[in-house]
Amino acid sequence: VLSIAFSPNNRYLATGNVDTSIRIWTLNEDFVPTSKCFVFEDKCHCPIHSLSFFPDSNILASSGYDSDVNLWDMSTRRLLGTLPHPEKVESISVSPDGTKIASSTWDGTVRAFEVNFSDLSSDATKMKTLGKGLPLTGVQWSQDGKSVHGLKGFRLRTWELENLGNCVCLSGKRVNTIYSIALSPQGTRVAYGERDGTIRVSTLASAYYKAEITKTLYGHSGECSMAFSPDGRFLLSGSNFDGSLRIWNVN
Repeated sequence: VLSIAFSPNNRYLATGNVDTSIRIWTLNEDFVPTSKCFVFEDKCHCPIHSLSFFPDSNILASSGYDSDVNLWDMSTRRLLGTLPHPEKVESISVSPDGTKIASSTWDGTVRAFEVNFSDLSSDATKMKTLGKGLPLTGVQWSQDGKSVHGLKGFRLRTWELENLGNCVCLSGKRVNTIYSIALSPQGTRVAYGERDGTIRVSTLASAYYKAEITKTLYGHSGECSMAFSPDGRFLLSGSNFDGSLRIWNVN
């Protein structure tokens, strides 16, 4: 498992995998899978490093290192279309209104681009560069859709669509490199996974204050991907090292 996403309607769990497959589970109200997973019929060309649902939960976006962002139809289980991207994509996030996608690439560039379903060609895709620098661990839209969050080093950086935002220091003891990050939909918690499988959850009181670690979660034996449930109560983690998916109650 390289990437994870919850659908906004709490119905689906998606995992992106090193074998290039995307697997979908149907969940009950306690976020427990109720059936065997299904796999999209169309195939990807590289491992799936990032997933993000559109707000209506009917479309899933995926990205890998082939410089494309693929859009998947949940009802037909087929590829809906492909958005060309200028660089290899490390992470993506769909905006809360479903009109834009934020991306980060290996060269450290953060972009936001509009999604025009009537024309998915590169000529019709309007992109805006929000920032450049060190590669990001991941990107995620704020709940109001006005800014994009990303982790650079040990700092949670915020890019507003019009102006640069603030940095939040993730305080506390760290002995390993941060591999993955997840921000709760409410913007009140951030979880980051370390190379040895340790997961740390911090509370974000304000963009101007330090994010204090409130929980440390142990269980994985190596790097893991993470995603919060839409209501922020649960954190899902999956590791390609131990082959497990774990659901944590972060309350």
